[in-house]
Amino acid sequence: MIMKALITEEFHPYFQKSFEENGIQCDLLFDVQTEDVLQIIQDYHIIIINSKILVDTTMIDRAPNLKIIGRVGAGMEVIDVEYAYQKGIRVYSSPEGNCHSVAEHALGMLLASFNNLHLAQNQMLKGIWSRESNRGEELRGKTVGIIGYGHTGSSFARILQGFEVDILAVDILPKTTNYLNVHFCEWEELYQRADIVSLHLPYNQSTHYLANIDFFNSFKKPIYFINTSRGKVCRQQDLEKALYDGKVIKAMLDVYETEPLEINDQVRQLCEENKLFLTPHIAGWTVQSKYLLAKTLADRVLNDLNSN
Repeated sequence: MIMKALITEEFHPYFQKSFEENGIQCDLLFDVQTEDVLQIIQDYHIIIINSKILVDTTMIDRAPNLKIIGRVGAGMEVIDVEYAYQKGIRVYSSPEGNCHSVAEHALGMLLASFNNLHLAQNQMLKGIWSRESNRGEELRGKTVGIIGYGHTGSSFARILQGFEVDILAVDILPKTTNYLNVHFCEWEELYQRADIVSLHLPYNQSTHYLANIDFFNSFKKPIYFINTSRGKVCRQQDLEKALYDGKVIKAMLDVYETEPLEINDQVRQLCEENKLFLTPHIAGWTVQSKYLLAKTLADRVLNDLNSN
């Protein structure tokens, strides 16, 4: 029997190359949506997805031959993992593949914001030479709070080591190692001490709208806020209120409740007031991560097949 794999986005060609070298037929259907996949999933043993395809109970029930679901990246909210396991389907992801890219992006947004880099360039393109209004802040001496200390949170902590900052981390899992001089703390200490807060969380029922108005109001001092994790972890209207109320000095966002983000008058005003810095969900989107995401997941799938 020839195994068939459905690859649903234009991932790195490592998938096709490595799968075909191991006798797996690959169908590359880059423009399909969930409804399209529902009509053909019965023909496949492996499906490789990103975030646009929903592999829920309906999808799984229509896939009698499915053995493996591969999620390129970290977020598993698009897969009913428990139901897949009940049906004997193995589920794999590749969070290691882009964790460093996300960490670098978060740092880049933070440095650009602290030094008004994007604002200063826009002014210069308009013929405005303004130095004092763009006087920056140093990271040195600040306290950075990392919420979620998995692959991306720990990568962010690692990349911050040279900036002479204090690093706090809150995570649902207890941590026993502290080789990066990271202080694991309870929420109350984070609320008391943090100057900068960065989210590195999966999206699930417990993290839905974790960053809401009560969250922002809990901090003792105004904070800089970064979200490169999942859009629905932060309630957009509550963040906007916190920005207007001065509870958040500036927000740096790469993910949003609804994507693509609608640039309405309120969002535009916050950007013009230098309170909001936006990028289009590209934090893990580097040349290197495209390869590593594919290689990590493809190797994981092949190791599974070769051991069974």
